[in-house]
Amino acid sequence: MASHTIVLGQKRAPKTMAAHIDAVPTSAKRRHRTMTSMGSVQGCNSLRAAPMGATDLSGTLCGRGNSRPCYERTSRTLDAPTIVQTSSRVKPNGLKPMRAKPVCLKPPLDPSSFWVGEWNQDREDPRTCGRASRAERVNVAFAAFGLTDPVVGRTEFYRQDLEILRSLGHQVELVKTPFGVSRRFDALFVWWWNYLWMWGPVAKALGLPILTTGVFDLAIDESWPAWKRRLKYWGVTFSDLHVFISQYEARSVALALGLPQGKVRYCPLAIDTTVYRVANEHLNTGTFTILNVTWQEKRNLKRKMLFELLEAFALVYRERQDVRLILAGPPEDGGIDLRRSADALRVGHAVSFPGELTREEKIRLMQQCSLYCQVSRYEGFGLAIAEAMACGAPVLVSAVGAVPEVVGECGTYVMDLTVQGLANGLRECLANEADQTRRRRLAASRVEAEFSRERRRRDLGSWLEGLVQSRK
Repeated sequence: MASHTIVLGQKRAPKTMAAHIDAVPTSAKRRHRTMTSMGSVQGCNSLRAAPMGATDLSGTLCGRGNSRPCYERTSRTLDAPTIVQTSSRVKPNGLKPMRAKPVCLKPPLDPSSFWVGEWNQDREDPRTCGRASRAERVNVAFAAFGLTDPVVGRTEFYRQDLEILRSLGHQVELVKTPFGVSRRFDALFVWWWNYLWMWGPVAKALGLPILTTGVFDLAIDESWPAWKRRLKYWGVTFSDLHVFISQYEARSVALALGLPQGKVRYCPLAIDTTVYRVANEHLNTGTFTILNVTWQEKRNLKRKMLFELLEAFALVYRERQDVRLILAGPPEDGGIDLRRSADALRVGHAVSFPGELTREEKIRLMQQCSLYCQVSRYEGFGLAIAEAMACGAPVLVSAVGAVPEVVGECGTYVMDLTVQGLANGLRECLANEADQTRRRRLAASRVEAEFSRERRRRDLGSWLEGLVQSRK
């Protein structure tokens, strides 16, 4: 099988930690390092693995001493996707990289071979999985780049994992930049793959294993420039364990990037059902209240289709004046645009914008709303949807990404992602309020059974202990 790689020149290793982090491979006349990310398979133009026998046009990146790389167009036939990974050892004293040794990895082409779903529970890898009940005390660096303590504290998925790791008896410290990483830690727990290119070199220089979790979001990567995608995929090679929060991403990302199946795990986010639960009594106010809780940043509003929801609500409001819409969440740079749109559609008096909610306020609204609506173009999990279901709210969603895994048959799906399709979904929920009551009970039971806190606690504890033990 023909092998095609991207060859990048590499500057000499700097003497300071800060300079070492910034030393991303660039074109130069010095020693070369072979590195291929996802872009090397198809020239960074596609995120899907090439089928067997496909013809590919890719570029060979040449170091010619200029600031902009030049590409050599070549044609070749791919028998199977091939990832070339560099295992670069680093001397502890001078941070000077030794000669890199390329290792060729062929990803399995059968998605069913990845460790997801019940495989996690029934067939654990003895090399990386221990028993959380017998875990030793581990010093964990909770790596969340650029985040402040208040943001971490009020963001549900960060807070849940912090609490879970500490409940296992580990010493967990929030680390906001790679400068805070040192040998006092036993492992790095990283949220998001986007910044692994910064965390990875420092962790490996210090001999620390990395567990990465979150949403990878291949779809958004397609809109990124090639250099940004290449940087992200290069960073992925530093992670020792990839814990995806949906089976959808565990299969699609692992296949697209050629991740070894021994490094791929699936563990959904947890919902604390002692807090997110059905109210003892559902108040009937005489109005049909539609709720959405979203971080109101412009790009996020586009992904969550909030402007389309406003237009669909305006169509329904002309038919029924007993409906109300609540758009909650931090206003950011898109909140003012939502208000202007509501006024322009002449429904501003029927739409409320409570802004950022406390946890208690969010739970109360989810318990009392008539419908929770989150029709998105993509969801890597859909945590707010699961929270609303746990509170007994009927949900109107789109069948994209991991949403069907979360909702199952306990919600109403919008298949036509247009304003008219959304309006029809709202009308369907309004016309079948009795059926929505039945769905309330089913939704709450599903969340308690599938997304328990104990499941994530058990799995994260087991895998983290296994990583640390494998380095001793």
